[in-house]
Amino acid sequence: MKTRPPLSLGSVPSTARPVLGLLACFLVPWSGPALTEVGGTLTNSTVWTLAAAPFVITNNLTVAPQVTLTIEPGVEVRFNQGLRMTIQGRLIAEGTPGQRIRFTRNEATGATSWSRLDFTAGAQESRITHADIEYAAGTGTIRGNQTSLYLEDIVWSQTTVQLLDLTQCSLVLRNCWLPSIQNDELVHISGMPPNGHIVIQGNVFGTTTGYNDILDITGGNRPGPILQLLDNVFLGAVDDCFDLDGTDAHIEGNLFLHVHQDAARSSTANAISTGADGTNTSELMIVRNIFYDCDHALLLKDGGSAVLQNNTIVRIRTNAPAAAVAAVVNFYEPRSGVTPGAAALLEGNIIWDVTDQRLFLNFTNTFTRLLVRSNLLPTLEFPGGPGQGNFTNDPLFVSLAEPMTWQNIRSNLALQADSPARGAGPNGLDLGALVPPGATVAGEPASPTTQNWAVLRVAGPGIVAYRWQLNDGPWSEVLPLTNSLRYGPTLFDDAVPIVLSNLPPGSYTVRVLGLDSAGRWQDTNRPTVSKTWTVLPAPLVWGGTLLSNTTWTADRPVHLTNTVVVPANLTLTIEPGTQVYLGSNVALRAQAGGRILLVGTPDRRIQLLPLSGADWADLTASGTNAELLVRHTDIAGGQTAVRNGAQGRFEFVTFRDFPSGTSGTPILLAERAAFTHVRACHFTNFYETLFRYGRIVIEDSLFERIRGDGIDFDAAGPGSVIRGCTLRHGAATNVDAIDLGSESEGVVVEACWIHDFPFDKGVSIGERSTNIVVRHCVIHDVDSGVAVKDSSTAELVHNTVTRTRHGFHLYQKTAGQGGGHAVAWNNILWGNGSPVTLDDLSSLVLHHSDTDGPAPWPGEGNLSADPRFRNPLAEDFRLQPDSPAIGAGTDGATLGALPPVGSFLVDTDQDGLPDPWEGIHGLDPRNSEDAAQDPDSDGSPNLAEFLAGTDPRDSGARFTLQIAPRPGQVEITFRTVPDRQYTLEGRPLPGPGPAEGWQEVWSAPSTGAPGVSTISLTTATPEGRLYRLRVNRGW
Repeated sequence: MKTRPPLSLGSVPSTARPVLGLLACFLVPWSGPALTEVGGTLTNSTVWTLAAAPFVITNNLTVAPQVTLTIEPGVEVRFNQGLRMTIQGRLIAEGTPGQRIRFTRNEATGATSWSRLDFTAGAQESRITHADIEYAAGTGTIRGNQTSLYLEDIVWSQTTVQLLDLTQCSLVLRNCWLPSIQNDELVHISGMPPNGHIVIQGNVFGTTTGYNDILDITGGNRPGPILQLLDNVFLGAVDDCFDLDGTDAHIEGNLFLHVHQDAARSSTANAISTGADGTNTSELMIVRNIFYDCDHALLLKDGGSAVLQNNTIVRIRTNAPAAAVAAVVNFYEPRSGVTPGAAALLEGNIIWDVTDQRLFLNFTNTFTRLLVRSNLLPTLEFPGGPGQGNFTNDPLFVSLAEPMTWQNIRSNLALQADSPARGAGPNGLDLGALVPPGATVAGEPASPTTQNWAVLRVAGPGIVAYRWQLNDGPWSEVLPLTNSLRYGPTLFDDAVPIVLSNLPPGSYTVRVLGLDSAGRWQDTNRPTVSKTWTVLPAPLVWGGTLLSNTTWTADRPVHLTNTVVVPANLTLTIEPGTQVYLGSNVALRAQAGGRILLVGTPDRRIQLLPLSGADWADLTASGTNAELLVRHTDIAGGQTAVRNGAQGRFEFVTFRDFPSGTSGTPILLAERAAFTHVRACHFTNFYETLFRYGRIVIEDSLFERIRGDGIDFDAAGPGSVIRGCTLRHGAATNVDAIDLGSESEGVVVEACWIHDFPFDKGVSIGERSTNIVVRHCVIHDVDSGVAVKDSSTAELVHNTVTRTRHGFHLYQKTAGQGGGHAVAWNNILWGNGSPVTLDDLSSLVLHHSDTDGPAPWPGEGNLSADPRFRNPLAEDFRLQPDSPAIGAGTDGATLGALPPVGSFLVDTDQDGLPDPWEGIHGLDPRNSEDAAQDPDSDGSPNLAEFLAGTDPRDSGARFTLQIAPRPGQVEITFRTVPDRQYTLEGRPLPGPGPAEGWQEVWSAPSTGAPGVSTISLTTATPEGRLYRLRVNRGW
């Protein structure tokens, strides 16, 4: 059994490259005649069959001109001592992964080695694939002169001499294993035919010793064909990995590892080195490569120029024997006959961990042009620095820990999710090597838009031209991104963009195919696809006072350039899908008796957005009998307000991004409103919500990224409730999750999940607020869990408070106002700095609760025992079955908050199951796999049980349709649960004709409470019909 090293070399830049995985091979046991001896000259085309194998070369073999030697898969070719095969005609030796061809010594005659395969001048391409070459001792184990070779999946072994020596040849060398040798270059190539090619792709190269390169290649200059070095692995070098004299090259997707000079000499060691060949210089496109642990990434000398885009260059270290100190790019070697490099452009790279933060060495403005832009660098001190778009943050690689191998380096140098290099490159591409090949496109308009034009920028690592297609239209002509063939800082200054104009209303997507610097087109089956945007008709412009009932529809956007007023007895209706844009400081207001109705749907939400990017004023209902009804709407950039006897109802509304500055304006304000109801709304990136004077109900809502107080009640009246909400991420000083003040009375806070308010309180009760109830809440990672102060009173029941500085905090805040007073039972106060903090003016009656400390808090039924949370590190504070808190409360109740807790809008694992629902039914809100599980084995997975409203632990709980036929009609009845969208579909029973598909016959959302729906349908088909009911989330 023989196993070759595994190859897994990353992404695929062109159609020419196969997908590589773990490759293993073995030798098929040979059976057949003893052997076939061959030698001399083959004058007729011949096939060496597996049946006649092995073939023994008894004297030097020559394949004559115009003759083809074909070797079948699985054949073994054995050479007597020192012999060679010379191919003047053509060799076709194509094995398979399971039947490899083997070229080796003939051990039966005592041979220790053989010479080489020697290809002489000829126009036909010879091919060797899936083959092993062993014990070849002739320098250049494959030698070629003025011919064409295709070499794929060849494993060289048992040799220490040069592996390839080619002169004026075309070459494809792909997916081969080239082992370490001694005292020579692994590959030497001199010259490329004018219409030829050299593609070296997907190979693994070992090392060598002495003053020798891994690849020494000369030949190929633009505008003719050039060298392509793609997706290779270089395991190490003591001189250069690539030494390119007077040679243009496209170098993409390679790994350069451990390049260190091994002995003192005047020349340096570099991953890539340029030189001159007569009047020819080197122009290099170096993109998407990883350089790791090198003396220098690039030696750019002798008038060479280079573009380095989206490379990752890490651990450039000064090496004791080196002729020069470490640097990313060295522009010169102080040796006779050497001149500086001409020009370099560095763009989109990550460069990190460099000795003395030295980016460049031997740079002078007199000889070299340099531009460094949009890179992550270890320093901004360099010639021409700091440069446009460069920065120095830690790139946040996944891991820089050793050992760093060619197998793990790509995953280790991947970017963490919060890396500053993400999206920081040209056209919003990530910085560094681990980005997709091909073109990038940017500049798509925000969608939807009334703008009927667009200018899209095309770029991409190594991309020099492109073609584009709009929707399914024709492909464009080739458009250039470069302004010349002379590489340098200004190469892309005149890049031609995609210019679109006079676009009629509709949706648009642009596809782009990039052309790299070697002339390879991006795979037509994998074009770069832009974001899709929608062009809307010209907007409907409004301002002033409405004169009649008015409806705004989604047919065209609505622009408010002046404030719109809805007076008494008039209604403004905004239909689903409508886009409303408000100018700076513009408002939409209903006066007393006026109504504004925004009635979106889950799949066609209404949007209220800034017209010019600046905050607009407000959406307001003010005055007796004014009404503001908002459902399934996104509101950004302005305040929403209900005032002075008006009513406000908000359901499935997203309030976001207001105010844009530092003002303390509430994003939602209710002041002396007749009634305010907020249900299932999402508040994000805002200062605060403020509710003053009146009865307020807030339930099932999510508040996050808060800069003031999440919910602020002042003088709230009895019957006000905050229920089933999640409040999180208020990481600033003086930011409470819930603040109840100004003599609020009879407010209930229940079933809320509150966390990440590290500098203030989860629930603050102050300013003589009385009869406040806080129950069944989970509060953690805040400064104080519940604070009661300044003559306020509260009942604190069934709460879980953990990881705070103060669990319950009762105190006088304002001198002369008095302390706080509370009665509390059935709580868990565990893992806090202090479970209870109480000043002399305050009082707390605490009983039947679990507090940490050396002894239980004084009071009936209290205990001090680890409550045994399920997984507190994952914020799962449910109790384990053996928890001492189970049954320890009043009347045998379980201590702490009991599920459901928090807003159903929160789905931590994004599996379609709201966190509170998972909490009720014993599932894990951080395990996305449980949505597909079926714990009661009734055939319905948990996700289906959630949508149906059935218990996933009860196999008898099933969703059913009751069908009652009537003459000429049928009645279908089923139970509904809140916040679902129900769609009934029907089709005829199967008959002799073609089957008809399902068609929608009825659809409607459920209400906010459980119920029963009955649908009456006319039946026009006496043979009967099939019906099915689809259920989706209603948000």
